[in-house]
Amino acid sequence: MKKVLVTGVSGFIAQHCAAQLLHKGYAVKGSVRRTNKQDEIISEFKNSNIPISIKIGGTVLSPSFATSLNLQKVDLKETMISVVKEKIEDFKNTALIEAQKKADQIIKEAERKAKTIREQSIKFALKIEEQAKKQNKIAKAEINKQVTKIKNDAINQAKLLEAQAKSSILKLAAKKTGEKLKIKADEKAEKLRVSLIKKADQAEKETQLKANKIRKEGDDKADLIEIKSKEKAKKLIEAAKNK
Repeated sequence: MKKVLVTGVSGFIAQHCAAQLLHKGYAVKGSVRRTNKQDEIISEFKNSNIPISIKIGGTVLSPSFATSLNLQKVDLKETMISVVKEKIEDFKNTALIEAQKKADQIIKEAERKAKTIREQSIKFALKIEEQAKKQNKIAKAEINKQVTKIKNDAINQAKLLEAQAKSSILKLAAKKTGEKLKIKADEKAEKLRVSLIKKADQAEKETQLKANKIRKEGDDKADLIEIKSKEKAKKLIEAAKNK
């Protein structure tokens, strides 16, 4: 026979519940808070074995009981312990479910923040990389202009020398001088071109390193947020389990 404990059995709803349970064949145990209700309950359930006034002591896991009618205390104690344990277990399960929900929310929010940080760092890194490429392109175009000018100036100077020479001997000398001027100008232009291109490429390379650093810092920050959120979520669940 299944046993049921009805607390506050002197109440209107509890009395009807106890009556229905008895009618369905359950072994019903009842308790009242006010001893002046005993006679009324005993009269109402005179054919049942319901203990009336119950005093509870001890601890949750090892409670003690005293009743006004010294009936089946052992069964009542076991029933109470079972009910208390069940309530405690229900509370733990509810707390664990709530903790899991909160933990999932913490992790989800952290992942959202981490994603935003990564996207922002990537976006900024790409932006400065694009700017560096544009600057490099502009710098190289300017370098080509300078190199071309040096060479053209040397060619024009050689032509002028030849034009100013009056005799064939002077023209020949002017031509040789002009050739030397052009060779020196070519060497100067090439040296300048190599030097400036190196500087332009170095500037772009430094920007690339800076962009990579920004990406890494963003990833590290995002990873740390996710790690801390998982640790926090884990502690939350552990605390719920240990309640």
